[in-house]
Amino acid sequence: MGEREGDTIWRVRYGDEWIYILIEFQSTVDRFMAVRLMTYIGLLYQNLIRTKQLPKSGKLPPVFPLLLYNGKQPWNSATALQDLTHYRFIHTEHLKKGHDDLL
Repeated sequence: MGEREGDTIWRVRYGDEWIYILIEFQSTVDRFMAVRLMTYIGLLYQNLIRTKQLPKSGKLPPVFPLLLYNGKQPWNSATALQDLTHYRFIHTEHLKKGHDDLL
């Protein structure tokens, strides 16, 4: 898989730790934008692990994706990954809490 990257990643100090803000500029509607953003976050995490830039806690830092859309037509695509997949067999409350446990 070739490397992909978002338009901009800001690293911001929050207390003793860092948080990341991933900013993606988009001028056209992309039906699978939620997948692209998830890919960018995964690549960022892989880079942080590979370069040993994890926080003192050893946990992955929070990444806040921000899509700035300036297209002419209204945004009409999914804004969450769960809207693009067949998650109907998993309880919706579980997904709202951000759980993506490995099964």
